[in-house]
Amino acid sequence: MNNIKRELKEVLEEKERFTEKNINYIIQQIQEPKRRNWTPLFVVASFVALLVLFISVKQPNDQQAQFTRYFESKMKDVNYEIIFQQFNYLKDNDALVAFIERHEEEKIYLAYFEYQNGWQWRQTTGTQSKPYLGKEFWGSTVQAPYMYAGVIETAMLQQIIVGEQKATLIPLEDGLTYWFAVSDKAARIVVQDKNNVWERLAGDIYHDDSIKHIPLIDSLSEEQYAIKLTNNTMEQGNQEYMQYPIVVDPKFDTLDRSDVILYTDKDGQQVMSRILGLPNETIEITNGTVVINTIPLPHYHMYAKIMGETVYESYIEKFKNPSNAQEIFFYNYPVTQLSDNEIFVIPDNWSLDKIEKVSFEQVDAKVLGYDSKSMEKHWTEEERNLYNEFKSSNNLEVFQHIDPITYVRTQLYARFIVDKRADYRMYTTNPEHVQWTEDQHIRQNNSLSHLENERRYAIYYAQLLQNGEFQFEGSEGAIIFNLPNGDLGMWRMVQNQNGLWQSSFLPLQ
Repeated sequence: MNNIKRELKEVLEEKERFTEKNINYIIQQIQEPKRRNWTPLFVVASFVALLVLFISVKQPNDQQAQFTRYFESKMKDVNYEIIFQQFNYLKDNDALVAFIERHEEEKIYLAYFEYQNGWQWRQTTGTQSKPYLGKEFWGSTVQAPYMYAGVIETAMLQQIIVGEQKATLIPLEDGLTYWFAVSDKAARIVVQDKNNVWERLAGDIYHDDSIKHIPLIDSLSEEQYAIKLTNNTMEQGNQEYMQYPIVVDPKFDTLDRSDVILYTDKDGQQVMSRILGLPNETIEITNGTVVINTIPLPHYHMYAKIMGETVYESYIEKFKNPSNAQEIFFYNYPVTQLSDNEIFVIPDNWSLDKIEKVSFEQVDAKVLGYDSKSMEKHWTEEERNLYNEFKSSNNLEVFQHIDPITYVRTQLYARFIVDKRADYRMYTTNPEHVQWTEDQHIRQNNSLSHLENERRYAIYYAQLLQNGEFQFEGSEGAIIFNLPNGDLGMWRMVQNQNGLWQSSFLPLQ
């Protein structure tokens, strides 16, 4: 009898495997008077309970074994390595797997599975396992569950926030980290680096300079004209679109995504804004991210920002103004179907004006860019011609008999018109002074705010260097010039093997 009770006690210790009804029934049988012969009933009950326990343990194991066979059959003849696997990840009877696929180009995939009368592979997102400047590359799915995953340089990483949750981080080789998170809706992706600096991640497919800086317009048609703005909804901290006259075209042929327009709002006010939604598209904004036709777009223009800041945490730390910042950074706009006569506009600085639908009849003109004639006056015709000759020939011999000040001012002209390639190629080629590669230079911060700041920088130093004095000793030299505060500035230069003086990297001290 004592042995039976002990065995029963061991069974009952797994009480979470039983229903309350089963437990009460067994206890009732134990408490029955001895005159009743309950031994056969007890044995049956114990057997049933143990069977339930066995089945409840065995079923998940069977599912997992089935998953292993299923996954291996799907990956037949593929060289892969699983780096993360979890069952019941979002709900019962599902699985999330991250795996490296080694082919000509190594990639990492995040895959979601569900069990419904057998395992089914629902969706996948992938990214390169060794991307250039890791933070540039990540992928996502376009339907729930929204899966976000990418690779980032470990040295620059403290944490990644996707929506409201921390991403899972998996260390890789070569100083890289794989990260992923799953959300029930489109979500922002924010990284905090080792220096506690917050940055919102944009997708690499949107690294197109043509839509990230304000173009310079050399010549105007009969219909086009230049205007000087007195108010600006696009300003992000560098007086974008207000520094110089802008060229507008009232007779535009087409309107595309990311175009800037002037339109008259319903109150009769003329407003400048950027087109993000096109006719017949479905558009919504979820927590500050623009979603078009259910696809969240990781484009610089397509998530909330104030004064150039794209991350709520960074804005609060820098400006310490939380009053309406959270409402803007996590702004929501309901799902809206645009007609064939409507577009959707958002100003570059989300805090400055309306986010709304606009009909074609309201559009007054398309903004083409700055009127270059009002800006190029800071450079001589010789310097502009030198730039054009170097751009077409890519031959530094163009500058062989040019003085160092003219050389640097020509380089600043390349920076002014956002020609990063020409700008880089005018730096020294002396290996001891090279700080980064040309590709890294091209991929450095391409936000509109940053590029406009670089443009101001180019004009500012071109003016200061004009009255500078070049000094050198051996193969190293510098242009010494006066700063507005009375201090001396220094633009360092290095002489190459052909005797040409070129800009050193990180020239300003």
